[in-house]
Amino acid sequence: MSLDRPLCLRAILSYLPRFFGLVFWEYYTPIDLYDIRPSVKEDEERRVKEIHVTFTLVLSDYDNAQFIPRFSDEGYNKFEEKGLMGQEIGFNFDTFYNVDGTENCTLYQFSRENQPIHINFEDKFARGCWLLHGKYINYDGSLYELNGIEYKVPYYSINNEFIIKSDGEPKLLISCESRNINKLITDSQLKELFPKTIKD
Repeated sequence: MSLDRPLCLRAILSYLPRFFGLVFWEYYTPIDLYDIRPSVKEDEERRVKEIHVTFTLVLSDYDNAQFIPRFSDEGYNKFEEKGLMGQEIGFNFDTFYNVDGTENCTLYQFSRENQPIHINFEDKFARGCWLLHGKYINYDGSLYELNGIEYKVPYYSINNEFIIKSDGEPKLLISCESRNINKLITDSQLKELFPKTIKD
């Protein structure tokens, strides 16, 4: 059988790209190409240069709060027994007690876990009532059972603002299409990366 040499050569040549393509693909490692060049003014367009952050802190002022105790029937009966009904008396709300006289919790602890209801921050006061069943307050050495305490707690606000921005002037542009990278590097960042090479 005779072979048509030109035809055979064309067949071999057509097969070689596929063969070497398979070999090449088996050992192929993708390479990401990065473009690094000095930046120009146009590179800074359409970028976020500064972030302005404004926030408001709304804080409670317990030192100027008003508290009105609401006692249980047992508590009111005890006031009546001691002849205190109808009299103006003052209470210390720093501490709440159990029926046996042991400390239950302080007002600070309770209010920290049960913050006053303050829905509208534009309101200067939070008004509501804490339910305090099973808690007592001490007056003149005697314990009086509570149902709750009505509160009127003033609030004040603190406004603050700060700016987040990068230090230094842009000097390099690093970009890579395959990794979607397009970043400006400032002179301050270069000094941090190469402190021994780049000096002021």
